[in-house]
This record gives sequence, C-alpha cells and structure tokens, in this order.
Amino acid sequence: MLRSALVAIALVAALPAFAQDRAAIRAACQADFARNCPGMKPGGGQLMACFKERQAQFSDGCRTVMQRARQAQANALKTACRADFTRNCPGVSPGGGRLMACFNEKQAQFSDGCRTAMQSAQARRQTN
Repeated sequence: MLRSALVAIALVAALPAFAQDRAAIRAACQADFARNCPGMKPGGGQLMACFKERQAQFSDGCRTVMQRARQAQANALKTACRADFTRNCPGVSPGGGRLMACFNEKQAQFSDGCRTAMQSAQARRQTN
C-alpha cells in the first residue's frame, strides 16, 4: 500500500499536467504506469518516454486523461504566446523546431507572460 502511494505521488510530480489534472491522472493511470513502466523513477523524462513508447498497452482512460492534460497545457501556452509569436516570428511555420528557434533567438522581445509560460513548459519537459 505504501509503495502504491509513493508511486502515485511520484507519477503526479513527474507528469506534465496542470494541478487540476493531477488527480485525474493519478486515478486513471497509476495502475498503468506500475504495470507498464516498473521501476522507473520520475525525472529525466523516463515516465513520459515509457508512456509514449508503450501507449498501446495503457488503458483507454489513461490515454484519454493524458491527452486532455497535454491539450490543456498546449492551449495555455498558445493563449500566453500567440500574439508574441505573431509579432516576433512572422512567416515562421510550426514544426521542426522553427518556432522554438525563433523564441530562443528573440526571447527578450517576448512578453513576460509568454517567456514564463515557455520556460515553465521547457522545465516540465526536462523533468518528466
């Protein structure tokens, strides 16, 4: 029981999701991660790499919750940064890291809100 609680806490801390999504991820995915990613520790992207690699083995409920969390995160980033990218990166099309390269090159010209959102998203990716 204690091990299950520790695994659940580790999963919640490691997955890229907003606070309101954490309880849903824990409820829907705890058993899936324990079964499909045994012994993996949070940090360094291990759990997310496992999820991506073994998505087919995860339950429909877990996959749905994870997709919703990623979509909510992407929507928040778009809301925070859309005007900045339009202004600072005109003509740069998404994909292949082009928008990220533009952001990195012109970071000082982006709003505080967008810079904070981008830095937060980058940090979440690096710790999962």
